[in-house]
Amino acid sequence: MSESLTALSPEAHNRLRFDPKADFGFAQKTHICPLLITEVSKAARNYPVVFPAGKGVIVPQVMFSVKPNANPSVSEDGSWQGGYIPLHLRRYPFFLGREKDADKAVVLFDQSAPQIGEEGKLLYNKRGDNYVASPVLKQIKESLVGFDQEYQKTRAICGLLQKAGVLKAGKLDVLANGKKQTIRGFSVVDWDLVTKLDDATLANWARIGLIQLIHTHLQSINEHFRAPASAPKPEK
Repeated sequence: MSESLTALSPEAHNRLRFDPKADFGFAQKTHICPLLITEVSKAARNYPVVFPAGKGVIVPQVMFSVKPNANPSVSEDGSWQGGYIPLHLRRYPFFLGREKDADKAVVLFDQSAPQIGEEGKLLYNKRGDNYVASPVLKQIKESLVGFDQEYQKTRAICGLLQKAGVLKAGKLDVLANGKKQTIRGFSVVDWDLVTKLDDATLANWARIGLIQLIHTHLQSINEHFRAPASAPKPEK
């Protein structure tokens, strides 16, 4: 993805158009991607689901490839050749940010995206002397806000794993192109540590869906790191 995002504004971008073409060329070097908690079961059908390493933000991550800067799910022409497409990628080229020294949300976008240009629907409509958000931009904003709300919920729930100390550094030996490779740089849940938690904690984790997430996460690793990766039709 582009590391340079621009804040969308009616003053500077009132003639921009958006064409929601399915071009995932921006993700050709994305080998790992964050997931919302509501997506984990769908993503796990096609890919291993892991957690980040270190002490930063803890959310589920889908691993498209064991090789950094490589994503076999994206073809050379930018079409998606893999399985489930995470919402994090589907929201591109738009993201939600915050204005400096303010709590106001602002829409950010990648100006180099092929979806942005002179084709498609206008992001702003003129009303008198002013430009206002078009129906398509309103829909985009609603989608981004919904994603952000679910992301914060995912952070809060998965943060319990870190707080309880049940995450451990991941290390997996896989066979790629006939050669043994050791994969690091991610975390996995230690189920033995989970079983030692008190009953109240386990009951709460079951109620909020965290136990189910853990089972899905561990099962996805067992399945996808022990069999050749398939390339099913894209799911949404």
